[in-house]
Order: sequence, then C-alpha cells, then structure tokens
Amino acid sequence: QSMRFHCGACDVTICGDCVAIGEHQGHTPVKYVEDLVGKKKTQVDEKMDKLKKEVVGKLERTLVSVDKVSTQLTQRAGEIRTEIKEAGERTKEMVDAHVGQMIQEVD
Repeated sequence: QSMRFHCGACDVTICGDCVAIGEHQGHTPVKYVEDLVGKKKTQVDEKMDKLKKEVVGKLERTLVSVDKVSTQLTQRAGEIRTEIKEAGERTKEMVDAHVGQMIQEVD
C-alpha cells in the first residue's frame, strides 16, 4: 500500500492499514502526507525568507563598512601625496640654498 499518512507520534510515514488497525492505531495526530508536505514547505519558505533578510542585512552593513574604509584610504592617499610634495619642495629649497652658497664661495 502507498504511504499516504504521517504518524506524528512516531514521526514516520505510514499506510492506511497502519492507521486503521496497525501499530499506529490511536496515535494522534495522523495526517495526510500531502498536508504535511505543504506545511513543511511553508515552514522552509519562511525560514529561507528570514535567512535571506539576515544575509542581505549583513551584506549591506559590510558594503557600508567597505565604502567607509575605501573613502578613508582615498583621503589618506591624498594626504600622503601632499606630504611627499611638501617634502620634495623642502628638499629642493635646501639643495638650491646649498648650491647658492657654494657659488658664493667660488666667487
């Protein structure tokens, strides 16, 4: 016989004979497998929706963090460029001053 029922007490799929006269007689609740599958599908769908929302939320927070770090890195790179240019200008001034001093000594 086809296994069309589910014994909730034993958590197994059973046939009609087992419901009526077999070892599962009197067990409750005994449901049609189709009904149980529909209920389980709904539960799985609800859990999937909840997980999707959690994952999307975490991804969105991570993207915000990545954007923030990216902005900070870009800003810091600009600051470093400025520091390098300023150090280069100071070095040029020192070299020019030294060259000028050496020329004066020659004259």
